[in-house]
Amino acid sequence: MGLDLSSRLLQAHGVAGRCYVLTFSPSHNVTLADLSPTEILPIIHTWTSLYTSHLSSESPLLEAAKLNPVPEEPFESAFSAPKSQFKYMQIFENKGTTMGCSNPHPHGQVWVTSRLPEEPTHELEQLQKYRRDHDGAHLLVDYAGLESSKKERTIWENPDWIVVCPWWAIWPFELMIIPKRHKRALVDLDEKERLGLSEAISEVTRRYDNLFETQFPYSKLNQSPYSLFVIRF
Repeated sequence: MGLDLSSRLLQAHGVAGRCYVLTFSPSHNVTLADLSPTEILPIIHTWTSLYTSHLSSESPLLEAAKLNPVPEEPFESAFSAPKSQFKYMQIFENKGTTMGCSNPHPHGQVWVTSRLPEEPTHELEQLQKYRRDHDGAHLLVDYAGLESSKKERTIWENPDWIVVCPWWAIWPFELMIIPKRHKRALVDLDEKERLGLSEAISEVTRRYDNLFETQFPYSKLNQSPYSLFVIRF
């Protein structure tokens, strides 16, 4: 019986994946807060190209990628398609030694895995449930509209994006960058929306630095596939 319970309860599953490190600038002494929106835009292009290179050949997102192409950088030819299909991509940046960053050069990472982690799984389930329960409405779009109208937790917004301190924030300083219209993934963004996201990232990182009068440490996550950025400290 003990052997049967062990096989039932004590299970381990292997996870395959890839890890990419992307530098933001050739200058060692700058961060995203020091870059202009037009200088941040190529970073978003690279995120989008990398995301596209990992899409399944059967994914409906491929059509969006064709409709919203990004300028190709010379190094992007190194983005080879994986031999097996991965299920999850997380784009993130840990800035500062406080957040575990051991290299001061401005950079971020992209992790791609063969299994969907637990937290994004629960988030996706709740997004799908909200859509079923509310006649096809999108939770994040509704939430962005609510915060934009209330102006209680809004930090900054432009026509396509809103930056808010989320009502459910659990970190001392936590912000979300949310698209005002439903976007499934980075490939759904056109060039105007990519520039708008660049402006949002520039505003947020610069304001953090100015508020604390230092290069403010944070963790920035892109909760792909929701086109949602969460910045926490």
